Amino acid sequence: MKRRLFNILSVVSLLLCVATMVLGILSIWAEPWWGCGKGGGPYFAVWSAQGRIGGEYEASLSGGVMPATGFDVSAPNTASEDFPWTHLGFNGYTDSHLSVCFIPDWFICSVTAILPCLWYRSYRRRRLRKLKGLCPKCGYDLRASKDRCPECGIAIPVQTAGEPKQA
Repeated sequence: MKRRLFNILSVVSLLLCVATMVLGILSIWAEPWWGCGKGGGPYFAVWSAQGRIGGEYEASLSGGVMPATGFDVSAPNTASEDFPWTHLGFNGYTDSHLSVCFIPDWFICSVTAILPCLWYRSYRRRRLRKLKGLCPKCGYDLRASKDRCPECGIAIPVQTAGEPKQA
């Protein structure tokens, strides 16, 4: 069950990583955005612009109903330069009714690539242990063992074609 959950989370994380890369490349030429809110009420928007993903929350939207999605060719430049970590691409500002936050694409890609890298490392380790005739759990050499691993006690899996023969 744990391995299945880990596999699912790794796939979702990989998809988020790829989506962030695509948005980052797309944000060079245009600004895709999604927002929701009604006139007089709260408004929330997310967009990708200039290699960063931005989020905005406005407590009370003045004016009419905003469209739910959009695609703008000119990206806004509303970032504050006095925010800590601005040199890394992070940015944001807030006032009495508006909060805006920017997170760079490289950071999101790095964070979402961790689980797929761990999954690949685990897969590679299991595959190499199987090919070398080692215990899949602890890595003990099973060539001299018949039914159980002497180190951890798990049952030795039945060998298939292409694997090293036991002595």
